[in-house]
Amino acid sequence: MTEAAVRRFNRIGSEGTSSHTVDGESMTWAEDDFAPFMDDIQRWRDAHGSAAGRKVVFL
Repeated sequence: MTEAAVRRFNRIGSEGTSSHTVDGESMTWAEDDFAPFMDDIQRWRDAHGSAAGRKVVFL
């Protein structure tokens, strides 16, 4: 999940934006940062039971 955290970190300050260009440097973001990881997330949820009352915190 390090890759998901890096993607979120790189997007800080640009939430809600699909692309950003400054001085020739261009960044484009997917609409859903977690879509490529949903299989892994679902496997974790299945292995750890109900998610009621749980939360995810990104440091």
